[in-house]
Amino acid sequence: MIALTKKEWDSAFFGYPVAAAELADPATLLADARQARDQAERTGIRLLTLFLPAIGPDLRDELRRAGFRDMGGKVDYAKAIAADAGGAPDPEIAPCRVPHPALERLAFQSGAHSRFRLDDGFRQNEFERLYREWLAGSLAGKDGKCVYVAGDPAQPQGLVTLEPGAAVRIGLFAVAPERRRQGVGRRLLAAAERFCAERAAGELRVATQIENREACLFYESCGFRRIHAESIFHAWLPLRAGQASGPGIPP
Repeated sequence: MIALTKKEWDSAFFGYPVAAAELADPATLLADARQARDQAERTGIRLLTLFLPAIGPDLRDELRRAGFRDMGGKVDYAKAIAADAGGAPDPEIAPCRVPHPALERLAFQSGAHSRFRLDDGFRQNEFERLYREWLAGSLAGKDGKCVYVAGDPAQPQGLVTLEPGAAVRIGLFAVAPERRRQGVGRRLLAAAERFCAERAAGELRVATQIENREACLFYESCGFRRIHAESIFHAWLPLRAGQASGPGIPP
């Protein structure tokens, strides 16, 4: 039996049952994926997310032919942070607590390659709702989160959200299109490194999509090392008798 994890927060937020499974054995991935889907359907799951090792094109094709939606890959990066990292504070980059539509637009921009945006099975504005919630929680300082904004929050050059811990995590990261390749991204990363150093966090981490080559090359050029990569697939499962349906719910 495949171990399925019910995603309670996701289920409550999206309004339908969501679960995930992590499959590790390349020799049995296709059979395990089918078994996970069967188990999920029997237990009333609406959306099953499969997290797999980084796989090649042949197996990806087999999974697609078996009815799974290919959401591409995710890569995790990490960078060691020294006690004096980040240099002197940048007067044009500061913490922000005030919501603004321009910041929301940047948050959406940061998710251009997000599976929640690319999978057309999401029909209830899940992507926008999720990223809006992500930004709002960071602006409110929930669980110690912080947002740094470059420039005026009403006309931001870029933003980065940070989640504290033994390793600080970058959440949302975006630079306004007209300000790219002008050093804004590197200055935001310097602010993130100062955030780490001030909290004695020895590592800064970030996840991005493998298909987002520009982001991958940027992080690698800034000294981040790749520590993990995985492939992600979705399976939308039929509604069970008695489950709610209605406008925007995939059939």
